[in-house]
Amino acid sequence: MQEEPINFTDIDAGNLKDNLLAQMENATGELLYPGDERRIFAEGMAYALSVLVSSMNEACKSRLLTYARGKVLDALGERVGCSRLSPTPARTILKFSLAAERTVPTIIPAGTRCTADNTIYFATDSAAMIPTGAMTVEVAATATEGGIKTNGIPAGGVQTFADDVPFVAGVVNIAESAGGDDVEPYPSAIDPVNGDDGTGDNHYRERIRLAPSGFTTAGTAGAYSYFAKSASANVADVKSLVIHPASTTHSQLNAQELAEQEIYPGTVRLSIGTEHIDDLIADLDQALAKI
Repeated sequence: MQEEPINFTDIDAGNLKDNLLAQMENATGELLYPGDERRIFAEGMAYALSVLVSSMNEACKSRLLTYARGKVLDALGERVGCSRLSPTPARTILKFSLAAERTVPTIIPAGTRCTADNTIYFATDSAAMIPTGAMTVEVAATATEGGIKTNGIPAGGVQTFADDVPFVAGVVNIAESAGGDDVEPYPSAIDPVNGDDGTGDNHYRERIRLAPSGFTTAGTAGAYSYFAKSASANVADVKSLVIHPASTTHSQLNAQELAEQEIYPGTVRLSIGTEHIDDLIADLDQALAKI
């Protein structure tokens, strides 16, 4: 059942006009017929008042969590210590290569930046070393800014150095960039460039509702939900989840990197949520019985 919208005053333009005409007729002791200049004036005033009253009504509603947007929503979040989450950057793997074999190791400093279009940059997460006698090294890299705009750069798309590295002749990303998220952006009506359809505000609004539960760390379900959703925008709920990491959360990694994190083709990850333990065991039993 859809809830009735909240209004702080009557915003019906017809009612405003009728009330204003009634007051003028009562004050003058005359009926104001169509064409009467006093009636025309009253109707014009009624329209102006309806616009003003509607604007005031929307301003009042925007102070309520259900209707707040953008900066007003930020202000409501501050009251309960809940800030809007910042965009997260995409990640990729960069492969650096030498122009010629060297007799000493070659260091790629942490934070070395490379780009595909001189707009989006990726910086190496850590220092890397090309050993003596080797020609290449691979290292993880993260975009220097967040958002979905950093996703989708195909393998081979990043080939330009933003920071020169002595003796290193080439760089290329060997994996498509992925993992970037706008998280909780402003609506497009407020931020036309980076805004969304209101999903970011809705996610933030839900965390603000849960925020008072986070005043305690004693383990309430609401507190667990609040802290989990605040940790990452990828947390849509706190229910249990079964996933295949190699093809989902870690799909950007190659076979060697997956093995280093003990993730194999048959690895399945179970994330335990807030359901009752008996229900979880029953679900697992019936699922395993089908294997």
